[in-house]
Amino acid sequence: MSMMNTGDILETIEMFTQDNLDVRTVTMGISLLDCIDPDPKKACEKIYNKITTKAADLVPAVEHISAEYGIPIINKRISVTPIAMLLGACPDADPVDFAKALDAAGKKVGVNFVGGYTALVHKGFSAGDRRLIESIPRALAETDIVCSSVNIGATKAGLNMDAIKLMGEAVKKASELTADRQCIGAAKLVVFCNAPEDNPFTYSPFSDRLFPVLSEKFACFFLKTPYDSKKLHPFVLFLMQNLQVFNFVHKIQVLFLVQY
Repeated sequence: MSMMNTGDILETIEMFTQDNLDVRTVTMGISLLDCIDPDPKKACEKIYNKITTKAADLVPAVEHISAEYGIPIINKRISVTPIAMLLGACPDADPVDFAKALDAAGKKVGVNFVGGYTALVHKGFSAGDRRLIESIPRALAETDIVCSSVNIGATKAGLNMDAIKLMGEAVKKASELTADRQCIGAAKLVVFCNAPEDNPFTYSPFSDRLFPVLSEKFACFFLKTPYDSKKLHPFVLFLMQNLQVFNFVHKIQVLFLVQY
């Protein structure tokens, strides 16, 4: 790609100062399927160890990119396999212990949020789903950076009315338990219909079991720009091309999602 001229440089500065161009978030997905264990204590240890190992370099790498290219990166996040899938193997476990393991691991690696305290119940409840939903208010009240979500319906499957009732109660209870913190519990909870697979977009991202690359490393760069989607600004194209070097060096799959 040809070097940017003076006009491009000045326009880029204007994008930052006036149009608020930024990378809204970088989300790394990690599969926890190999952390399933009938012993909840061992499962939580596996979760903590895997996240702190796989995501150890995430924040330094993102900060390096931000400094090198001069573009703000607002949030660093981790998304994991829906925790309800792990709860099915340990029926006597307290689901909140899993939330605390996610919280501790996220704080250790320095990310802003960890998503994946999730249940996908649009086709009905499986082992662990109902227990996770009932534990959501307490989990969000007893952790700081964990986010939760539940998919309660889909176009093909219809609506899970029992889940809708439970989620209404969960939102209210989460607000009550965090009333002294501006009801932050409810703010970290998302109720979906037709949730997309490997969802990195919302306050509560989660990684789907159908994406095998998540067992290694995956980073989603969510670009926010006011420019026409049919013509990306040269600086955005420059950034996207150069981050492929980051992809090669750090062996992290890079996905770009652009918001206009």
